[in-house]
Amino acid sequence: MAGHARGDFDDKRAIHYRLRDESSLAARMSLQLWPGFGAYEELGITRIRGQREFIDAIALHTDLEATVLRGELTGRVSRLTAALGYDAVRWGPGRRGTLLLSDAAGPMTILLLQGSARGKVSVTGTALTAVISAADHRYLAAHRLEIEIPPRLNVGIAEAARYSSGGIDPLYASGLLPYTVIERIRIREASNDSLRALERSNVMASADVSFRASHELTLYGELLVDDYATENAGMPNRIGYQLGFRSDRPWGAHAVHFLGEYTRVRNFTYSVYYGEDFIYRGRPLGYALGPDAENVFVEAALDVSRDWQLRWSGDFTNHGEGKLGVPWQPSQGAASTAGLSGVVEERREVWGDVRLMPRDNVDVSLGAGFRRLQNEGNAAGADREAWLARFAANLRY
Repeated sequence: MAGHARGDFDDKRAIHYRLRDESSLAARMSLQLWPGFGAYEELGITRIRGQREFIDAIALHTDLEATVLRGELTGRVSRLTAALGYDAVRWGPGRRGTLLLSDAAGPMTILLLQGSARGKVSVTGTALTAVISAADHRYLAAHRLEIEIPPRLNVGIAEAARYSSGGIDPLYASGLLPYTVIERIRIREASNDSLRALERSNVMASADVSFRASHELTLYGELLVDDYATENAGMPNRIGYQLGFRSDRPWGAHAVHFLGEYTRVRNFTYSVYYGEDFIYRGRPLGYALGPDAENVFVEAALDVSRDWQLRWSGDFTNHGEGKLGVPWQPSQGAASTAGLSGVVEERREVWGDVRLMPRDNVDVSLGAGFRRLQNEGNAAGADREAWLARFAANLRY
């Protein structure tokens, strides 16, 4: 059995207290037939606010759903692994969020193939296929090559494609060819011009690096390229980038932890005018804040004892008027994405938390914070401030 509770308080909200979507009560089951086969399933009751069209509520006028939170079958032969299931996928080193594939959109149906070679340099190749909507014939393919050079360097190169098809395309699913090449193959196979337009896919690529500068400091970054102005001089550059660091070091009889991360995703990223958007159930498959956003996240934590931790964090976000699912149209003409667009919403949050971890299966935290919003909803002059509180509890039996 497992329980996850997330709740928050906002003194300016009509309903001050609420449980967040991450809250659930679940039963977990697993089977391991060593070394070749594993199965995992998590069934539970959870809340999905604002997404009633995607759930089957257990009671009228509620957001409560009985569902499979995660499930996976895994088979291994030597260094080859195949997995089929329903789960979230996250590639990259970012803490606040990753750019190409993150867990922001939640779990989806996936098929994963992975192989690795170990030596002085370790190489892992992964091919992923995900079902965005079987009813709408929308699919995602992604592949990643990760190179680890002990003891300091880890480099990842990845590519992802959103495409439409009558079913999972074997070439996309195999991960063997660049997706731009597969797109050309499918376009050439179409019998007429109207069908060729249906074979167009949306391809993005990313590169990330994690460098362990010392035993106490790790530096990392990621670059995302959705589209660069190569086809049309007026086409906006749709890119994202992220830089960050993590530090863990002793401080007397205690330990201190520091994290700093800056992320910028330009407008129109993740969406295209021909409909192959990196969106799943209304949420981005990449960075959680979507396009036309920049974020600075900082955190400092002190391990007071084995069980207790004190933590301070700051979350500073600027968001332009660009929206997820609103693409650049060629009819718009030239457009720049160098800065945030229109009236910029500015959100500033600071938090202080106390965390208790008395056992491996118990993790409880309580925090207080303050938020300042300027130009809320990108409306000039819509400013407000609020005192906040939050709690989190993870309990496993």
